[in-house]
Amino acid sequence: MALSLAYAKENPKVKGKTSLDRLLREGKELKIIALQSKDVGQFKELAKQYGVLFAVIKDKAQNEKVDVMFKA
Repeated sequence: MALSLAYAKENPKVKGKTSLDRLLREGKELKIIALQSKDVGQFKELAKQYGVLFAVIKDKAQNEKVDVMFKA
């Protein structure tokens, strides 16, 4: 039971939306693309389908645009 609890705490998520902190801790090369806020939902679906782990960074100055960061 202790092993399964430790595994659950590590958050072994390998696709879909995650935190920026987790992407940075992995130490791998990251890519950034700019998207319209309305297109984020479609990007999430495609990212899950293709196994991409990503983080969305919102720019408070520009509500209609976001940056999406993912492993290269």
